[in-house]
Amino acid sequence: MRLDARTGEQLTIDPAPNKTQLGPAFTSGSTFAVYALADPTFTTFVGPMFAAGCDGTRQFSDDLGWAYLAGRGDTIIYNDHAISNPANALLTTGDLKTVDLDRATLAPRLIAAQANATFFVTGDQRTVLYASDHDARPGLYAARTP
Repeated sequence: MRLDARTGEQLTIDPAPNKTQLGPAFTSGSTFAVYALADPTFTTFVGPMFAAGCDGTRQFSDDLGWAYLAGRGDTIIYNDHAISNPANALLTTGDLKTVDLDRATLAPRLIAAQANATFFVTGDQRTVLYASDHDARPGLYAARTP
């Protein structure tokens, strides 16, 4: 739910149940509220992720989203196409991507395929740090964000 600061009116962003935060509530630019649809059974811990702004709400991940962090302005760094490991969440992997939510047409950019689902964004929000053992060169990586 959003609150109109001018009128005090409560505005419903999404009436469906099972909404959750898988990262910060807003983009760094404060233009979008960000949230996810939680797995109602809490067994896979994945779900689609959404951005709500003045022009409405739209999905920015696939239905297997895992987590997101704010990038610079209205960009989000996130992972989807997640392969969850309910026995050990630390072994979950996903496609690490970035997308500028302020664009009329979303154009996600792949950073790494099936990287470890846990990732970090530096304080200046210009670099994402992640681990991967998906390919022949496992290790810790840093990638610049837009």
